[in-house]
Amino acid sequence: MVESTKIVLISPIGSSKRNPRSIRINNIYQCLKSECETIWLHETKVQSKRSDPKIFKFLQSNKAFRTTLAFFKLFVFPDRFAIQNLFLMLKIWTNYRKEACVFISFSPPFSTHWLFYLIKKQMPKAIWITDIGDPFHQNPSNRFYNFLEKTAFRLENKVLQSVNKIVVNSLSIKELFIQKYKIHPDKISIIYNGPSIDFKNIASIPSDEIIFLYAGNTYTPIREGIQETQIILDIIHQLKKLNYIAKFILIGHQHESLKRKFKGHKEINFINHSSEKDLIHWYQKTSFLVNLANLNYPGVPSKLSEYRATGLPILCFEYDNNIAIKTYLENYTKIYHIQITEPRVEYLLDFILKNKDANIEPNMDEIETIKKKWISLINTIKK
Repeated sequence: MVESTKIVLISPIGSSKRNPRSIRINNIYQCLKSECETIWLHETKVQSKRSDPKIFKFLQSNKAFRTTLAFFKLFVFPDRFAIQNLFLMLKIWTNYRKEACVFISFSPPFSTHWLFYLIKKQMPKAIWITDIGDPFHQNPSNRFYNFLEKTAFRLENKVLQSVNKIVVNSLSIKELFIQKYKIHPDKISIIYNGPSIDFKNIASIPSDEIIFLYAGNTYTPIREGIQETQIILDIIHQLKKLNYIAKFILIGHQHESLKRKFKGHKEINFINHSSEKDLIHWYQKTSFLVNLANLNYPGVPSKLSEYRATGLPILCFEYDNNIAIKTYLENYTKIYHIQITEPRVEYLLDFILKNKDANIEPNMDEIETIKKKWISLINTIKK
């Protein structure tokens, strides 16, 4: 149990069900709120009984102000969420600056950490934990002008050096921060994301088809998915020669080059969005879960927590020997790691034929593990 304290979670990203960051924050919020007073401050809602100052209410209801705000977000450094985060910091300053709270700031977006760093200097009683999903400096998804790269490095370094504790979701990000910023290893804890769906009472639905499922988004340059989809398509054609019917379902927002490449292939189905109910239905019909590879990215894809909770076989694509993923899934027996540059399709086909009749076997121990790790972390940091 968390010793008497108040915990404030900070992120401009709200409680959207399918957003990886909000799924993680919601898991943490659910774990902590049963142990102590926990407040989740985000863009659309403040889970607190305190009222906002009148100026907040006026600005948030003013259409002209909101339109102007949306335009300026396109040019804001370090990220487009900086303006929402300014409002969050104003709320923190107004309501909590004199209290001895534990503040947990989440990224992405990085501006949440940076702006809290600026006000934390005037909050001597505050304890600060950063929860970092992706590195900020030299992240392929951040497109900065060259002159801003050094600034990005300095900002990230200042945050990491100033915070009381750093939480990351993979071993490789921890190792990156130790090497790059000379952070002491004891300052960094690894706590994985955890699933967003409880599979305890969910059973597989028998099907005559072999269904490969990818549930997530694709985007350039980190996760394109074109090579992986081609490999799956080749496998589907080989299965067809063995009189099996198979198809590949991709649920989420897929980038246009991927959709154009496989347009007209009836074995490849793109589903733009799916409710949680529909997603569960696809999990029930699925034979194999597909994890697409990330290029030059040190983290563990958030979707793997959900995949692991199902107990279904996982086809895990990689560009190299991804130690972070292998460490996370080291005790998971139904997994096949596929090197994109050398897929060895004959071995992959053998794995598929041996595991094609696998069913959902729920493993929800991770939520309890996450809860214990966060409680232990907060209790330790307060001593």
